[in-house]
Amino acid sequence: MNFEEISAFSTPLIIYIVMGIFITRIQLDQVNPRGYKWLQWMQFVVDVLKNVLLWPLVLFIEKSQQWLASTAPLEEVNPVKELVSATANKTSK
Repeated sequence: MNFEEISAFSTPLIIYIVMGIFITRIQLDQVNPRGYKWLQWMQFVVDVLKNVLLWPLVLFIEKSQQWLASTAPLEEVNPVKELVSATANKTSK
């Protein structure tokens, strides 16, 4: 990998991780891990990693579905009609 590839990849990655950190901070605001035992610490770490890595992805998927729905109206396709028109074009040639 050269420097251009790394810098092109690192900017979205940094934005993604910072967004995940903000979401994690909001979701785990009332959690106080000071008195946790080791198993509770492991569960807390898994929750933090899950929030940091997955919540931005969930938000991006939801937003991209909204963008796709608003920019391109769905057209109903009739497969029988498409098949008939395709075979008619082949037979006419």
